Amino acid sequence: MPTSSVETWLRGLAFSLCATLAEAKYPFSSSSPKATLTNDTSVSFDPLGVAAVLGNPRAGASAARLYVQYDQAVFHWPHMTMIGGTLPAMQMLVEHLTSALPSVHPAVRLCANETTMIPIRSNVSNQVFRELPLTLSNLWLHDYINFKPSNENPGNDFMVIRINAIDEDAKKQKGSTEEDPGLGWWMAGRLTLYLLILINGAMILAAMLIGILAADIWAFTLFFLYGSHWIASAIITFVPMVEFHVPPNIDKNMSPRYAAYQRPEGGTVIFKGPQYALERWARSTWEYKYKPWKAPLHWAWMITGALAAFASVACMVNMHGYLQLAFLAVLVYATLAEIIATKISRRLQIKAKGPVSFEATLNNDTRSEGIISATIKIRKDCRLEGFDWIKMGLLPDMPVFRQMQVTLARINRRQNEAEEERRDGAVSQAPACSEANSERVAHLENSDSSTTKRHMNRVKIAHR
Repeated sequence: MPTSSVETWLRGLAFSLCATLAEAKYPFSSSSPKATLTNDTSVSFDPLGVAAVLGNPRAGASAARLYVQYDQAVFHWPHMTMIGGTLPAMQMLVEHLTSALPSVHPAVRLCANETTMIPIRSNVSNQVFRELPLTLSNLWLHDYINFKPSNENPGNDFMVIRINAIDEDAKKQKGSTEEDPGLGWWMAGRLTLYLLILINGAMILAAMLIGILAADIWAFTLFFLYGSHWIASAIITFVPMVEFHVPPNIDKNMSPRYAAYQRPEGGTVIFKGPQYALERWARSTWEYKYKPWKAPLHWAWMITGALAAFASVACMVNMHGYLQLAFLAVLVYATLAEIIATKISRRLQIKAKGPVSFEATLNNDTRSEGIISATIKIRKDCRLEGFDWIKMGLLPDMPVFRQMQVTLARINRRQNEAEEERRDGAVSQAPACSEANSERVAHLENSDSSTTKRHMNRVKIAHR
């Protein structure tokens, strides 16, 4: 059938429309693409964002002090946004979410991780205890335990520390601050701790406001989360989460006992104190007591810390360079401020503890010479009277050492008699009595000295 001219025209129009629609749906432009170069002069510090989540052992110790606040009667410990400062919160949150059965509370485990157990040999409770805990409650002991050894024979050095009470209640600590004002040192130390944490919070707030003004949502999110974590830490500063726990049923036996710690660096540290005090120390632990206001604070601190840790990496990549630099400045400041706060808090705790009786015997040629010096030559409240070196395994069971212990015990008895006579003579204030006492004391000291020298010679021969 022949086609008309109208049909031919309509068919051509349809083909033209289809071609036009196909060209309109084609995704690329008909013109050829052109490459252009742009100059970006901004500086980026995003690779350094991982510094916020780097492992930092001081961060764990700071978080444990925050949760304990053992010395809250004297000062409050500030936990700041240091390098790795959010990791303890994230670790505790993970422990909460992954523990299937009832177990040790993560806050208690946090404090236990900062506890150092030192091995000892002691006669406390018939040698039941083999370790003593060095915790946040007795930081004042660290300086005495870490005394500087002698250069020649560090293994022959002895440090004797009198332990009357390893833990002090808040009332006694507060009384120490009132009895010894220290020319404003208490106030200056506490004020410095508060200023350190307030400056940290002010830096975070200022950076958050700059992020708002710069319309940088990433910077605002990061500093908002860090600010929330800082607020939670500041509240916990005044609401301790973990408490120092000692069993209440300890017999108040005041008989003198000893515990000896042989340092790996050389030297022996001996703790002298009543049975009651040393047993309290050995049996002390950490305890988390549930209270309605503790749980919300605990979870708020963990959640804000975990979110801040994630944001420090995710948001840092997309922030402006100057805000990245501001975030790094916050981390560095908080890290340095924590070191300063540690030194200040240790001095405050030592002053709150009050005077500690201790004495060291250094530069001893032989170990036996150091033992003799620690038994008869040092101050009375630190003398190692009745210390059985052989029974504790600190001296070999040889006749010469057994005789040395007997001789030292006899010298200690005569020293005590002489000191009692001195006190009696001072009270009576009688010239004749004082003269007789002086002659008696001189005789005892001469006889003790000669006896000691004879046995030291025997001991030196035994060492040879």
